[in-house]
Amino acid sequence: MSLYAGSPKGRKKILVYSPINYYDTYYCVPLEIATRHTREGNEVHYLFCSGALKNSGMKQCQELFACHYCKERAKTAVGYLGLPQDRVHFTPPVSLNISLDLSGALSSMQSLKDFQYRGSPLGLAVASTLVSRFRESQLDLSNSKMRSLVVESLQTSIQLFEFSAQFLGDQKFDHLYIFNGRRAINRPVLEAARKLGLKFTTLEAVSDASRIFQSPGRLPHETPPLRREFESFCQALEKPDQAIPAGRQVLEAAKEKHMKGNTQPLPPEISETNREIIAIFVSSDDELVAICHENHLRLFSSQSEGVSYILEQFKHDAEKLFILRIHPNLGGIKNTQTREFSKLKQRNLYVIPARSTVNSYSVIEAASKVITFGSTVGMEALTFGKMSVLLGHTDYQDLPGIVTPNSREELVTIISQPPKTIEHREQEKVYLYAHWKATRGMKPSHVSIQWHRAGLITGDGKWLKTSLWLELLWLSLRCLRKLKQVLRIKIFKLPP
Repeated sequence: MSLYAGSPKGRKKILVYSPINYYDTYYCVPLEIATRHTREGNEVHYLFCSGALKNSGMKQCQELFACHYCKERAKTAVGYLGLPQDRVHFTPPVSLNISLDLSGALSSMQSLKDFQYRGSPLGLAVASTLVSRFRESQLDLSNSKMRSLVVESLQTSIQLFEFSAQFLGDQKFDHLYIFNGRRAINRPVLEAARKLGLKFTTLEAVSDASRIFQSPGRLPHETPPLRREFESFCQALEKPDQAIPAGRQVLEAAKEKHMKGNTQPLPPEISETNREIIAIFVSSDDELVAICHENHLRLFSSQSEGVSYILEQFKHDAEKLFILRIHPNLGGIKNTQTREFSKLKQRNLYVIPARSTVNSYSVIEAASKVITFGSTVGMEALTFGKMSVLLGHTDYQDLPGIVTPNSREELVTIISQPPKTIEHREQEKVYLYAHWKATRGMKPSHVSIQWHRAGLITGDGKWLKTSLWLELLWLSLRCLRKLKQVLRIKIFKLPP
């Protein structure tokens, strides 16, 4: 199927921007798109990082041998596609000594997110990058090292934006493809394209790149377009009765996978209590803040604020028991969110730590109401016949049965009242949602990940990799860093 279905016939001039090649997914997905366009006869150009973007804020860009490995993979991609040198481009050097007044972006986290350069939200890109790097949703801009990182990232982003505006304007591309697009290393290119009116598509994929998602003219995690996509999917289904069992199988497989590593049930004194159980599932704030350009929560500025408010309203209610399930992604993380959760002490509160092996489905089964901030648990709760209260924005928020309070007072009323009964019809829509999530996007047909860090495999079965010694060296370094992270040891010293 042509990537330009419905477009005027003729050869297209395509730019694929691929600044991060050391991650298999970041490397594989743009290469898949470039290969498809090459096979269709379009004029494909590649834009790579020359090594000048290492101060964009991404920790991985400063890892030992990362820059060399990234460049070698770029050469491999160019060789695989057979691109002439005039279609291979690199970002120019970046100076960290340019005179720019960035003080307005350094007064607070919000001021950084609000910072714009020539009308483009580059501050948001920098915030997204550093939030992901430090797993901290509230960056401490009073810290001199953090301020220095922010300034370096902003300077890099601004110069990348200026280069991109000039480069894209001169080259007159028909379309730009860019992976993800939210970080300081790629958002400036996207924003320059937007300024010039150049059509662009952001790319995303599941971790093994077995399904690729294309988002024309927008970032991949914007909620409203995803909600519309799901509704269009439902309307286009010719045989929804066949999709429902498929969706049920998807959820059953997810449940089975979860239960393999989480075998511990709720303690009997909790699961068999006579009190009404209200389950609260929290996600990691840093992930939500990093990927969302919009306000990702309802009624509250953070999940910890929401949890604290709910507990405060019912602290004297002996008829209710609140179970707080902290997301496993927060295990071992010390940040603002986990510190605030550690302070929660209340007689009618039972906390399940991030590293607990308690089965989350046993929590759902024991609860009468489930409260989430965007976690898919909120959707799954409906299949258990449980009332699901959503305090975030997500692509499943329009499912029948999802309750979205419009005020804090309404939230308290919902928690106080008897739970709503979930009908069978409402559960069926959940299965359609699960089927949509499992089947959306396209499967790669030219390049796929087969062995992590040891190269990719092409559609004709050939390995696509750099020199064997470099692949093994890179894999070894990644394993050492993982070992250091897991064991928390300092036997060896590697760049952060």
